[in-house]
Amino acid sequence: MIDETDKKILDILQRDVNTPLREIGAVLNISAPAVFKRIKKMKKMGIIRRETVIIDPKTVGMDLIGFVGIAAELDKLDKIVSTLMDIKGVLGIYLITGEFDILIKVIARDMKSFRDIVLHKINEIDGVVRTTTMISFETKKDTNYIPLL
Repeated sequence: MIDETDKKILDILQRDVNTPLREIGAVLNISAPAVFKRIKKMKKMGIIRRETVIIDPKTVGMDLIGFVGIAAELDKLDKIVSTLMDIKGVLGIYLITGEFDILIKVIARDMKSFRDIVLHKINEIDGVVRTTTMISFETKKDTNYIPLL
């Protein structure tokens, strides 16, 4: 699996993926080529899935974050999830316990766009029994950082 040095590399990269290998190596007291080799290994293992850019949604006109709880016919769950994956604006899909079977995170330009996604895309999926929407007034924390240390 991974050792403490790998975890430290991941911690640094999660904070800033553009940190130079030379700088990571200096912090960990290993060479830049050794850092590169460890990162390559973690990519091959599937620990590092991708490097990405994080956009502030409001700066690009995406002003609404909402969540949709979906009650589903369980025998159609896989098909529902597959359809949800193709809907523009769906940021996350979670299979959950409780009142709903699926919880999704949706981003939209405004209330009309959000309504259209829910009413004309999600509610029209075969096997969706009912939905409940929740609108976020304000995001206080939104991170992909995984604490490893």
